[in-house]
Amino acid sequence: MNRPAMKPPARLSTPDPSVILRRACSCLILLLAAGIGMASAQSDQAQKPAEESQEWHVELLLFAHPDSDIAWHAVAEIGDFSKLTVQPTMFAQAGDPGRMAASLNLTEDQLFASEPMHKAWLRLQKDYQLLGYYQWQQPAGIGRRWRIHDDQLLIAASQAVSSELDDEATASAQQPAGSDELTYQLDGSIKINTGYIGTVDLNIEQRSEVLYFRSTSNTPSAADASNEHPEQPQYRARYLQQQRRIQSERMEYFDSSGLAALVLISQVVASEDPAASEQADTELTANQSE
Repeated sequence: MNRPAMKPPARLSTPDPSVILRRACSCLILLLAAGIGMASAQSDQAQKPAEESQEWHVELLLFAHPDSDIAWHAVAEIGDFSKLTVQPTMFAQAGDPGRMAASLNLTEDQLFASEPMHKAWLRLQKDYQLLGYYQWQQPAGIGRRWRIHDDQLLIAASQAVSSELDDEATASAQQPAGSDELTYQLDGSIKINTGYIGTVDLNIEQRSEVLYFRSTSNTPSAADASNEHPEQPQYRARYLQQQRRIQSERMEYFDSSGLAALVLISQVVASEDPAASEQADTELTANQSE
């Protein structure tokens, strides 16, 4: 049986020097491109803190669940937030935004910093008790704790039977014993660390009428006019106390058995005309003061 003849192995040829040079140049170009890419990435990382140093806009919408009477608690003391201050740039509004906008010579949508919050207000007002909408600006990074409260003052149940109170009686009803601070129906604090990933720390209380415990009974009841010095005041209160991380540019939901909140933080886009933006802010502040 005849086998086919095998071909001799091909002789290795010497590489062309021009080919080696071209390959070396290609590798050098790739290395240079990689170096440029790394420098660009480092430049982007260096620019990121500068971006995060810009101002951030914070929006907070507080509301109460319907039929949440079980969330009320009788307490002997309520939180004291009098040592905190309200954020200087904070704008707050409650009730009918249409009436408030008209009083400020604005349109209703101008009261809200973002369209999603405006839509949330319109959607929630049908079934929920809206407690307030707050917005302000703060720099990126760790924020300080600010006070949040409404303009509704807490009146003792024993004095709420009269629809018209003189100034002295009203002041005594609004202040807890030994305090010069007004007691609001909605009060609390918020601390927000802004950035692409931020954190929110909420501590909100809603208080209703003041009840009293008598020395002869463990049942809370309204103090009548003959009892000028009830033994211990009792408040009805419900709470929203939560702390967690949030993502910017996204609506975040906080919830408890009685109260809830929507929070939205977004980066402030630099205006093309800073003078016009400053003038608009001045007009809004002037309208609020009027």
